[in-house]
Amino acid sequence: MTASSPLRAVGVRTDYRQIPAPVREWVERELGSRVLQAETQAGGMSPGCASRLRLADGSRAFVKAVGAVLNPSTPDLFRLEAEVLSKLEPVPWRASLRATYDDGRRRLTA
Repeated sequence: MTASSPLRAVGVRTDYRQIPAPVREWVERELGSRVLQAETQAGGMSPGCASRLRLADGSRAFVKAVGAVLNPSTPDLFRLEAEVLSKLEPVPWRASLRATYDDGRRRLTA
């Protein structure tokens, strides 16, 4: 990797507790319950957040958050991923896309 290359995750992700508080608050509103535990998932192509959440109501969710500051091309890739996920038929072996948030700088899917 050269000094001008964009950052790559190389197994390192942003911890859920490090994403901005307004985004974490949005997650809890969308999911309808308080987050009790967040387990960071390693790997992937983005240094953004990818975490499995356990909620106060007993449910679970997977959340991803990315930002152009971390990698300028990641938000566009993630918007495409969310679009594809929104078109997939629900099946029992895969979690469904529940919500997306985009402030023009950050993109989050829960």
